[in-house]
Amino acid sequence: MLNIDQLKNELLAADKIGAERLATAEKAAADRNVSLTEELATSLVLDFADLGECCSKVTELPYVPLLPKPPSDVALRLISPACAKAWEAFPVEYDPGENTLWFAIHDPDQQKKLEGIYRFLMQPQRLGFTVAPDVEIARACNKHFGGAVRADRAYIPHSKPGASPGAGPAGASAQPEDRPAKSKTKSENKGGKQKKRQEPVYEDMHRSLMSMVTLLVRREHGDTPEVIHDVRTRVRYCQLLASRQNLDRLQTDGLVLAAWILGLEDGLGFARRVYTPYGLENILEQDDETIAKDRKYRVERDILGLVLAHETLRKVGDSQSRDVSKVRRELQLNWSASPGSQDLLESFLQILIDDEFLEKIGGSDGRILIVDPEEESTGDLVPSLTRVGYNAVPASNEAHAREKLKAFSPDLVIIEMSHDPKSALRLCESLTGAKGSGAIPVLALVPEGKDSLASKCLRAGAHDFLRTPLNMELLLLKIQACLADEGSANHDQGVSGTLDEMTFTDMIQILCAGRKDLEILLTHENHEGRVYVSSGEVLHATVGDFEGEAAFYELMRWKQGRFSTNRCTEFPVRTITSSTMSLLMEGARQVDELLEAAS
Repeated sequence: MLNIDQLKNELLAADKIGAERLATAEKAAADRNVSLTEELATSLVLDFADLGECCSKVTELPYVPLLPKPPSDVALRLISPACAKAWEAFPVEYDPGENTLWFAIHDPDQQKKLEGIYRFLMQPQRLGFTVAPDVEIARACNKHFGGAVRADRAYIPHSKPGASPGAGPAGASAQPEDRPAKSKTKSENKGGKQKKRQEPVYEDMHRSLMSMVTLLVRREHGDTPEVIHDVRTRVRYCQLLASRQNLDRLQTDGLVLAAWILGLEDGLGFARRVYTPYGLENILEQDDETIAKDRKYRVERDILGLVLAHETLRKVGDSQSRDVSKVRRELQLNWSASPGSQDLLESFLQILIDDEFLEKIGGSDGRILIVDPEEESTGDLVPSLTRVGYNAVPASNEAHAREKLKAFSPDLVIIEMSHDPKSALRLCESLTGAKGSGAIPVLALVPEGKDSLASKCLRAGAHDFLRTPLNMELLLLKIQACLADEGSANHDQGVSGTLDEMTFTDMIQILCAGRKDLEILLTHENHEGRVYVSSGEVLHATVGDFEGEAAFYELMRWKQGRFSTNRCTEFPVRTITSSTMSLLMEGARQVDELLEAAS
């Protein structure tokens, strides 16, 4: 912490204050239970500049006045005012050239604290520090952030079902220390202004919780990617069911967090030790006795229990988990749910049916096995290929790859050759039929400068090779060529159907949940519209003279027509920035208004 004795010596040495007056100020600070710097500033003995200069000499950090100039918009986007208040650190400026966010602090110990928080939350910015008196930091927060909201508790959104709170740089702000927080007036509640200011506090809290839990799960299961895959699948099903059941934001966030926490070895114990506004313990308790006693979070608990029951069924056998009738019967026997939960079960079965639709879009483009010891834990090739429509799975070595070959039946195998060249070449020969009867195309990945290894790969029967580091665009072209030469299906063609079979809203939800890169073509009578989805986000829509969100809302009104999907690697300029949930909610509201006006 700030060395007060050194500060007093510096004040006296710089002749900023006399010894008698300093002693009087120190006694007054003790009587009022405030810091010495606050007493000196509020009693007008010293101004902020004098105090800041002395603090600078004691801490060896530069002093920058905080009151004349507000933080930049960029700095405010990187750190919410509520967090600045809670951390007692003021965001001075952001330097894009150095990617450095500068904070003013009053205590040198805050440096390690803030750096630890940013490392934990995996933020990419570097941190720089200046110094300022604590009272100047508090007043700067009050002046530049508005001083209307206390920062010592998180705002919990009580929104309409499915609503997603927005966030802005001028979100929640600090309440002056010497005044209690004011109650909101009716006019403030009506306008929603106060609520908008408070929302980033909740966003920060939830984002921090999610980062913490996902990091813990990954650390605990880093060597078993299958477990991570199961957890992600569990989370995805919970998200989809929450959306179908119109759960509000708080319920959905709690359910998703609970699904992640179950990935921990002692997930329930962890939930009991960590306070959150979600009632995680009540969601995670799945035994019949607890369910009978407490139904407060019945919907979230029932959803999680249903997804877990299906997860168990899926592990029994893939063929059984795809038979909807069998799944219904098995879940009815093994899922402990409250009476009247049949609608929830049917919603989940519809999601499973939709999954088959999604697999037609992505999985049939080609099954790719990637043999690379780094891919299972730290690689990004599997998610990159999955996003563009391929069904890609990793294998860490030759033995693991041979196990996957039996269950997965890949259309193409990509082998990283440099980790164990002998084993990789042996696998390549056996796959391509150079020394056997099989024939699966192989694409070899060879480090730059290893020309002799590239030659050996081709002699071993590899269809082609690429040099690493990879050029993703070239890799996709090579994959298409390999699969086309082997007589695979048309890899650019997706699926098609009618809006009678699947509504526009359901189709968008499914495709976005599957994080696909697609162009959706819709036709109705003589009209044609297009929607572009990249990594699960709607980027652009066009129909007639409309584009962007206006076009998306127009397409939501179509109840009849046809649709088709095509894999997409190049996209038009982005015209839609709203989240998928926000788009669908606003579109539904506009459709309701039209129906009300027509009636």
